[in-house]
Amino acid sequence: MRAAYRVRLVANLVNGSTLAGLVVAAAGRARLGPGRDGLLIGERYRLPVPPAPAFTLGNVIMTRIERDALLGQEALLAHEARHATQFAWCAGLVMLPLLHGGRGVLGADGRLRLPQRLRAPGRARRRRVHRPAAATGPGPVGGHGPARPAQPGMRFHRLQVLRRLPHPGRGFTQGLILAGGAVWESTGLYGESSLRRYRLGAGEWESCAPLAPELFAEGICLAGETLW
Repeated sequence: MRAAYRVRLVANLVNGSTLAGLVVAAAGRARLGPGRDGLLIGERYRLPVPPAPAFTLGNVIMTRIERDALLGQEALLAHEARHATQFAWCAGLVMLPLLHGGRGVLGADGRLRLPQRLRAPGRARRRRVHRPAAATGPGPVGGHGPARPAQPGMRFHRLQVLRRLPHPGRGFTQGLILAGGAVWESTGLYGESSLRRYRLGAGEWESCAPLAPELFAEGICLAGETLW
């Protein structure tokens, strides 16, 4: 292991971020295994938050997919490894407000893009754009907010909820089709994507076909007897 990775390993142990990662991995029932350059990988992380396919705390990378599948995704693995380095440089959990609360963003070059309020004085700021007030017209669908501009050939209608039905299991719904009393649903997220079928109002699905862990399912379309 390179000296820089040993320094990162020790720094994240001392600043407590790796310990926090181990606690979160245990809470999410992730199975820990060795990664590269002193990193640990917690595969099949099960908690619903955060919804990302992978995230990092200290030297621990949590992922919803299998460890071998993550090791095969070089770009994603390198991205998370940069976060581990940032935890070492930013004194541990101080990194979290920068990434989430402060809306910091990791650029393609690996540098942390600081939010506007944290940038040094004198840097250019975004110009405010003054838009004209919207014309009066029907309100948005199902809402009570400001009116939208009226457009030719368009009519807006308000919705009323008549009944609430149970949904079988959890899933990041991407596509939903009701056909002849049967519901077809595609769910997303790497390592959790699937195609499900169940009866409307049922508490369990009749069948569920999982996709390969490297695929992220999107919407579906029913054409005749074929589901796309």
